[in-house]
Amino acid sequence: MIVIFGGAFFALGNINPSPELSIYGDPKTADVRYMSGADITVVGINISSQFKLTCE
Repeated sequence: MIVIFGGAFFALGNINPSPELSIYGDPKTADVRYMSGADITVVGINISSQFKLTCE
């Protein structure tokens, strides 16, 4: 299983309206991952704005 932090489904992307930077900057590698046949879970960039990490 592959988990990818690489889309903007419910928020604007960080490089243009849909992909985040790593997908936009290396689309060939993204294509290899998405077409690999593996089970893939894509986590959208909007997740990063929904929680706050703290050091405790």
